[in-house]
Amino acid sequence: PHYLLDGGTIGIALILHYYFEFPTGVMIIILGLPLCWFAWVYERNYFYNSFYGLVISSLLIDWLEPIKDQFQLPVFPSVILGGVCIGTGIGLMLRYETSTGGTDLLA
Repeated sequence: PHYLLDGGTIGIALILHYYFEFPTGVMIIILGLPLCWFAWVYERNYFYNSFYGLVISSLLIDWLEPIKDQFQLPVFPSVILGGVCIGTGIGLMLRYETSTGGTDLLA
């Protein structure tokens, strides 16, 4: 509800969502497909794990979007809570050699 952004592919998908009302999860998949192809060519095992992460996280973003108005927090606690959740989730995924696709595949 505060129009906060993340970095990388998710951030670009959020910008497209805010300006053009495109579904965020669908845009993440579309923007992540070229990077998935790159991973397919150079690191197949990582591609398979990351492709599952890409699809699941994208579907969950669109599926959970209606509940964004259920929790009304001010901006600062939203930033802190979002950073902790994203940092923990991405850290766990990278620890187990998977990612949400996107620019994590390049890293």
